Order: sequence, then C-alpha cells, then structure tokens
Amino acid sequence: MREIITLQLGSTANFVGTHFWNSLENKINRIKEGNNENNSQGDVSNKDYQDISIFYKTGISMQKEETFSPRLLIMELKGGLNSIKNSNPFYQNAIDFNALKNDATQLWPGKIETYENDVDERSTFQKTIENPNFEYQKLFNSGYNPKSLDLNENTVKSWSDFNISYYHPKTSIELSEYNVNDETTPFGSFSCGEELYTNGQYGDLLMDDNLRFFLEDCDQLQGFQIICETTSAFGGFTSKLIEEINDEFGHHNVLVYGVENKEENTLLSRINKSLCMQAFNESSLLYIPLEITNTPANNFWSKYYSANVNSLYHSSAIFSSVIESVSLPFSSSKNYDSMIDICSSLSTDSIKLAGISYKYPCKNTEKCDLNHLYYYETMSNMENLFGQQYIYQGMDEIQEFNEKYRCYRTSSWSTKDKYSLSPTFPQIFNKDEIIDIEYFKHRDEKDPNKESVTTDIVTDLPMMTRLACDSSLNFIVNQSYQCLDTYKIIVSKETGYEDDDLFEIREELKRLRDSIGAEDENL
Repeated sequence: MREIITLQLGSTANFVGTHFWNSLENKINRIKEGNNENNSQGDVSNKDYQDISIFYKTGISMQKEETFSPRLLIMELKGGLNSIKNSNPFYQNAIDFNALKNDATQLWPGKIETYENDVDERSTFQKTIENPNFEYQKLFNSGYNPKSLDLNENTVKSWSDFNISYYHPKTSIELSEYNVNDETTPFGSFSCGEELYTNGQYGDLLMDDNLRFFLEDCDQLQGFQIICETTSAFGGFTSKLIEEINDEFGHHNVLVYGVENKEENTLLSRINKSLCMQAFNESSLLYIPLEITNTPANNFWSKYYSANVNSLYHSSAIFSSVIESVSLPFSSSKNYDSMIDICSSLSTDSIKLAGISYKYPCKNTEKCDLNHLYYYETMSNMENLFGQQYIYQGMDEIQEFNEKYRCYRTSSWSTKDKYSLSPTFPQIFNKDEIIDIEYFKHRDEKDPNKESVTTDIVTDLPMMTRLACDSSLNFIVNQSYQCLDTYKIIVSKETGYEDDDLFEIREELKRLRDSIGAEDENL
C-alpha cells in the first residue's frame, strides 16, 4: 500500500501536524461524500483523491465501524498532552476516574491518597466536538469555520485546542523528564536531546514498541516523514532517531521538515537550528527547513490574505498546507510518484537540502510570484539549480513556471482539485480583495439564475508549490556556518562537543555551502 509513517517531535511540530491531519480528515469526509454521490448516480469519481491508506491505518472499531487512524507518532514534553482527547471511541471507552477510585476503596482497606495534575482548560472547540450530542460528521459538511468554532490566534494556546483527529493509543509518547514551559530545566540544547535518546528509555520504546506497532501493519513501506522542532533539544533527539532508522531500514528513506517557533529566537535556538542543518543534510533523504520571513526579495505579504506570522496557529497552517501539497504525488491514488524517487531527483550525493515556495490563491502561472518559506536574499544570480518540482492544484492554465531557471531535472505534478481548507484552518483571507476572483463566487443551487455572491468563508484554493534545490539555499547554509563559527566558545559550552568534532561540523557546513554555490561572491 506504499505506506508512510509520520513522526512529530515537539510542540511546534505538533501544531503543524495537527493542521495536516485535520486537513486529511476533511479529505476523508469528502471522499466518503463523493463515493456516496457516485454510488447513487451509478458512476465512478474521476477525482484525483489521495490514497488514504498511505497515511492512515484502517480498521474496525468496537462498534463495528470503519476507522481511520493516522500512522503517526507524537512526541511531547510532560504536560503537552494534557488537553488532548482522553478517550478514543474507536479503540477505548472514556475513563471514569471516580469509578476507579471507588473500586480501589473496595480492593484496599487502607488509606488511599489521590494525586491529581492540573489539566489545562479545554478549548471551546474541544468542548463542542466532545459533547455527546455533537454529530462529528457535521463538523465537515455543515458550514463550520474557525469563527463559529471560536478558533483564532488569541484562543488557541495549544495544538490540542483545535485537534480533530482521534489517535491510536500507541501514537502519543510523553517525555516525562522535561515539563512544558519549564524555564528552570528546559529541554533546550541539541546535545541534551541526543543524550536523552541515547541514554534514556525512548530509543527502545520507539523502535521496539510504538514504531514497531505501526511498521507491522505496513505491506510496502515508502519511508518516514518527520516534522521536527529544530529550535529545541528535539533536533538532537531527532538526529539520533534518524540514525537508528537508517541502521534498521536502510540509508536515506526519511524526509524531514524542520519547523521553528519564532518566540524562541535566542542564540541557543540558532545554534540548535545550525546543528540540525548539518545533521539532517547528512542523514536524511531530504531536509526541508521551513521559516516565514519578510525581506525585500521575499515579500511574504499578499493582498489576498493577512496571516499573523508570529502566531503559531497561523504560521503552522501555512507550513501544513505546503507539506500536504508536496505529499500529493506520493499519496495520490491515480497519478503516483514515490517519495524516494521525487526527493532523489532534487538532491545530489552531498546535498540533501531543498526549499519550498508557494502561492495561493494562484489561478495561473503567468504572473505568479512565489513566497519562499526559507530566508534568502536574491534569485538574480541562480548559479546552480540541481532539481525542482512544481505541484499545481486546481489551476486553470498550467505552464512551467519561470523558464529562466528551468533545468533538465524539472518535473511537475498537477491535479484539478484545489487545496481544501479544513474547518479549523484560520480564515486569513481578505474578502474585499477576493471579491473579483471568479472561483471565490458561488451560485445558489436552488436558484441558478440568481447572481453569484462571494463566499464569506474560503473552503478551497487554487495553489502552486515549488520544491527545489538551488543556489538560493546558500544563504541559510551560510547562516548556520557563521553561527557555529562566530560563537565557538558558546557552542562548545552548550553542546559539550570536543573542539575537533565542532570543527568537522563547521567544515561540513562550509562544504555544503560551497557545493550549493554562493549567491554572494563575498561569502
């Protein structure tokens, strides 16, 4: 079935992952509706649907209903899972803690002491969908949206606040040694994460229990998709995890997305990112760092939407949309390309690094200036272009974008289906600007002669995504090198690495920078 197992490590990664799985839940619902419509009409859908079994483990619940649970491992600090659903109707009944206490008093005649951890207040959204009277299916087909669900950058404090999915009990792993938002003993440095994986219980727990559980359900594993928080110790933890996956399953079958929390803009976070750059380029199939920046060369802002880039709820939604777009070719039910083939076509033996650019709404490619989700200075001096792939979703006119930078390793993948926004995707789009765009207008099905009106809620978007390895990535590689070179003493103190090891890491980053090709002759 060409399965892909996803791993999310760290709170920022889980924000991104929650948007990703919410979107796929939305697609599952649409597939079900499409199948029902086609069955009633006696025809077969020609939609370019994703093969849900690639990302989802299917099964039958205790209620004899078909279930879809993500092939997913979530890693969080202690307290990070507090407000996630405490029961799963597909696999287990809700736990009645009062009943457990009463049972204990009958079994033990002595004194019983009860210890309770403070649990975060559940969001309005979670209270709504967990209400016994709430019909889950209506979440997708009854016009629910972030406004009606009280979801915005002020009300969303945790990724579990807007989580839709039910997860398998084997999905979640909590790192009990470190607490969320603990400033006294933070899960801070890259080497701290390495040490926890190597010396703690989690390496064995992952490989022999939780991960093994999902692996045993796979018939034809494509590989692993990892979303990693690179500004914390989760970067070091992930680097050791990838090493063990490579030892067990063969080298280079792990696609890594690096995400960061802009609130963690410290020297230590920059050091962690720099070490991730070197480690993931060396060990992964492809490493894709994601970062929202606004520079003269990369004007992130669009008149069509206003995203608060300092809000994790907003920025993680954008990251999720491009990750889902990149995954379409290797999760399509009809027009399939393997994850390994796509990633290998972009990289070289020494360069396992790529960047993502995107645009939505994007009707055609003629005047489509892409937003880069990584920091760069200019594309005027494109010295090297190693490979690129364009993904077109629901666009009217498709032509290869920007012929100036075309190379023989250029490929494209297209679908007539637009990018579908889940009910929890932040409504960042400006109604006043999209009013003249035809695909945002809808006719009244009951009265076809009635004039089209612009929707208040955007549910589908034509989208274009570019995944590429080229010289514009040189800047972020050089940033990593300069960080480790400028702050040698601090890096040595924070990591505990030997000078020779740190020297070799810097040299590898320098070689990577030079291999990509410098944009600035002064580098």
